[in-house]
Amino acid sequence: MKPHGSPLGEAELKAAKENLGWPVEPAFLIPPEALARFRQAVGRGQKHEEAWQKARAAYAKAFPSPAIELKRTLAGELPSRWQDDLPAFSE
Repeated sequence: MKPHGSPLGEAELKAAKENLGWPVEPAFLIPPEALARFRQAVGRGQKHEEAWQKARAAYAKAFPSPAIELKRTLAGELPSRWQDDLPAFSE
């Protein structure tokens, strides 16, 4: 048995498409209705991204030190010398 998230085989893909009433060919198809919704989401996402960047810039101006920490954290980076704060255990 394949793990969850594995691609469907040809038979499963055909059955799923038939169940949804989608054309079996082409093998990869984005229905026009779905594509239209995806494209609407792009504009909304851009507006949210712009608002987030403005808010981040305002925060960085008002709180420079915590803003540096936030940027580092969002980048998935550890603070410098993080290992200095690890406890030392005796044997």
